[in-house]
Amino acid sequence: MILSHATWALEHRIAMGWPRLGEDDVAECVSLARRGLQHSAGDPRVMAHCGMALVQAGKPTEKGPAEAGPEVAEPQHAASVG
Repeated sequence: MILSHATWALEHRIAMGWPRLGEDDVAECVSLARRGLQHSAGDPRVMAHCGMALVQAGKPTEKGPAEAGPEVAEPQHAASVG
């Protein structure tokens, strides 16, 4: 859960256009998101935060929710993400 919150916070800064925190915030955000997905243990909130960070920060180079897994990528599961 901690990785997903760190990912979300950094992704939000990037999306808002706020000043960078490090050398390459986008690469750090993508790295945090990937690590978060590896350790998500199927938690839909973690998978949603990390998957959306891949979409927002990684833009066209990342798969986003599709990489996060079917729980995030398939619309019928949207109600389970809270």
